[in-house]
Amino acid sequence: MGARGRVPPPLLRLVAWPAPTAYRSPDLARAAGVEPPPLLDPARWGGGDLPEVLRTLRAWTGTTQRRLAAVCGCSPTTVRAWEAGRTTPRAEALRRLEQAFRLPHRALDAAA
Repeated sequence: MGARGRVPPPLLRLVAWPAPTAYRSPDLARAAGVEPPPLLDPARWGGGDLPEVLRTLRAWTGTTQRRLAAVCGCSPTTVRAWEAGRTTPRAEALRRLEQAFRLPHRALDAAA
């Protein structure tokens, strides 16, 4: 039971809201009884974590590499390279990633 005796919404409803690439707060997940991945917490991000952070954010939001590439204006191959740690997104791509996941400005800089 949630606050005031209400049953928390099922995870499926949280995943479907509000958009496929929207960042879902770890607090929302906990309200639905789901423990979010630790890397959803920007306070845990450190240098070199960007590939794993991107994979986690993409998986958590249910976004495909192809969809993320379209939002960022690059190819799916580029997204795969970022997630594999073979390349690092340039500043403009980092800003587009932050917009895609609705993260605060310069949030991904800590993980790069």
